[in-house]
Amino acid sequence: MEHLSIEAVPEYGVGYSHKTGLLYGSDIGLFAHLTSFSSRSVRVAPDALLALGRLPCLESLLLHVNSDEYTWNALPHERGAVFFPVLLQLTLHKIDFEWSTAFLNLLTTPSLHALSIRSPADPLPTPIVFNALCAAIGRLPSASSITDIFVTIGGILFEQRICCGHEIYWSEDIAPLFSLRTALRRLIITGQCVIVVDDVALAAMVENWPHIVELVLTWAWNIDIRPQAARSPEDDDFPYATAWGLLRLAQRCPRMTKLALAVDLRLAPPPDSQREHPIIPPVPLSGNSVPALVEFDARGSLLGDTVGVASFLSLVFPGLEIILPLEPGWWEMQRLYRWLVRVRAQERAFGQKSGRLRQRAG
Repeated sequence: MEHLSIEAVPEYGVGYSHKTGLLYGSDIGLFAHLTSFSSRSVRVAPDALLALGRLPCLESLLLHVNSDEYTWNALPHERGAVFFPVLLQLTLHKIDFEWSTAFLNLLTTPSLHALSIRSPADPLPTPIVFNALCAAIGRLPSASSITDIFVTIGGILFEQRICCGHEIYWSEDIAPLFSLRTALRRLIITGQCVIVVDDVALAAMVENWPHIVELVLTWAWNIDIRPQAARSPEDDDFPYATAWGLLRLAQRCPRMTKLALAVDLRLAPPPDSQREHPIIPPVPLSGNSVPALVEFDARGSLLGDTVGVASFLSLVFPGLEIILPLEPGWWEMQRLYRWLVRVRAQERAFGQKSGRLRQRAG
């Protein structure tokens, strides 16, 4: 047998309980050819987890545990003996981040590609705990091969339960992920959280992740955004990324198709380096380096002048199809953006045609 999925069946339509079902014992280690194991609703006990970790062919693991069932000596305390040696895909489902961090510190696989981690909604991980998790990811033996990271903080939209509260994380909390160089294609952090990054963090991202396709640092879905006039730089959730950070993303990460980021779009003068060496146009207008961004979720951003923002985005991201949030000021900006994109496309077509006519006349 190569694939094994063990799930609990809910009774009377009440759904799954975190105490429903327990897989224990080392007999699962007898499945020597197992390549995939999944247990979203059944908890895996320490002895069963250790047996799974010794399987020589296991490439995909979806794991759910109750960390309270793991004593301090249930697992090794440091990376040493072979533990999930050929794992390619790992999902840690509704497990507190302290346990997930300790587990990641034991993995020996050099070829992990996809990592998905979700915390429970109560309690939400503090910034210190989240930073420790990011540090554990950055120290993985497979840090240079990871292409996809999905992190969910607490509850998600449309779940049939009430999720209260949120956490705010800053650039320094996710900074350990910057050690994941070159290979990263997707970093998606969602749920009951707000991620505040600045232009310095964006510069580190474009330097280390030039092939990024999706960068999603979403604004918590379960909180209302205050009116722009009521927000100030002293607020913990005030966005510090600026339009010039976006410009660097467009110039250095042209393959990116999806971006979710809170940005201060009240346009300010460019940094001295860009003022002294302006780039006109700011991004390529043809060829493979034209920014591929089609979706920009700007929830939590400060809009500023709608004409200025629309003009900026039409120059930097001319292929946008989806712009969020769907609010009155943003609706007007989107209307202006689409009009400017059409006008500039017509101008380029006219310029190219005129250039060809001049060449023929010459």
